[in-house]
Amino acid sequence: MIIAICLILFGGAILLDVYAYRRFVGRCANAPLRMATIAVCAVTDMLPLLVIALSRGLFLFDNTQCFSDVAMWVATLYLIVVPPRMVLYLGLLIARRIVRTLTVALSVAAFGVLMVGFAKTRTDLVVRRVNLEYRTLPASFDGYRIAFISDLHIGAMTDAPQFCTEIVDSLNSLHPDLVVFGGDLAHIRHSEIDDRIRTILGRIRATDGVAAVLGNHDMGIYIKDTVALSRQENVGRVCSAMHDMGWQLLRDSTAYIRRGQDSIAVTGIDFSERLLELRYKFAFEEGDCDVSRAYASMPDSLFNITVSHLPQLWQTITAAGYGNLTLAGHIHAGQLKAECGGLSLSPAMLMYREWSGLYGDDEHRLYINDGIGSVGFYIRIGAKPEITLIELQH
Repeated sequence: MIIAICLILFGGAILLDVYAYRRFVGRCANAPLRMATIAVCAVTDMLPLLVIALSRGLFLFDNTQCFSDVAMWVATLYLIVVPPRMVLYLGLLIARRIVRTLTVALSVAAFGVLMVGFAKTRTDLVVRRVNLEYRTLPASFDGYRIAFISDLHIGAMTDAPQFCTEIVDSLNSLHPDLVVFGGDLAHIRHSEIDDRIRTILGRIRATDGVAAVLGNHDMGIYIKDTVALSRQENVGRVCSAMHDMGWQLLRDSTAYIRRGQDSIAVTGIDFSERLLELRYKFAFEEGDCDVSRAYASMPDSLFNITVSHLPQLWQTITAAGYGNLTLAGHIHAGQLKAECGGLSLSPAMLMYREWSGLYGDDEHRLYINDGIGSVGFYIRIGAKPEITLIELQH
């Protein structure tokens, strides 16, 4: 998918550049200006191909941290420079002066929005508060507070220690009963979660601790040199890092939380080989995946919270009779979301049936967290990094 998007952007930008050059720049008598225009357009138009080469490890035998960082920066530069230029072309191609002026203003505005998404929104941590009422919730858990975070992508943070410290301080200030992590702690490999990061994330405090699941990025599937570091070893070290931080990792298993004589169950769906095959499928069909192993020996009568990195599993979970509340991440709202009057819009909505926020009603609900880290590029527009504070009510 990344390759297809990059190639579409590459081809479209070149076509518009050639057309604009022949229509306007080519007529300019200033030869240095013409050459400079060609050079700028050629360099920036080639950036998607460079992203493909870097992300696929074509220059090295492995997708190293350095090359991953460079790919992210290259993609970010492309998005900041090229789309506003394409908007500018549209204005130049329209004859009426007032329309041209308006489009030039839109081009400048697009550049400004992208810069704000890079410099501010990307790290502008927000706490979203959600109150959920359930008839089946035990009375002892009335007012139970869950702080939910997902998709840290440590290796894709520009200043991981500082940002993680802000995240931990924000979580602790909420005084939650339980913190839930929805997967993708690492971005490429386990080494991103170094001793400093473990110490910082190990400071998260909640009455019932931290419950966590693995995401697709935690599974080592983006490591190219699997001889030097196998997927199994990478996963094992990510799991060890979580245990070192005091997190309870749920891999197709259930933790029970008690208040007096009452209990609720927190189940984590593991990222199996089958889910790795399905991770880019926008909607799962009946029979695509079996989640019964995760609920083995769990009493059906218990109120159940299920943590699944992939929100596409929601219908599978509820069809099995579980998931009074399902918590998921993965989508990031495409890192581009516009909200107005309760209406949310994003390119993600064209691909996923459920992509951000709260879905469902009555006794089966899904909440999709927009994540905290970034993937592909260092820009978030509208889709701010999110901590979700969910209060359960009886």
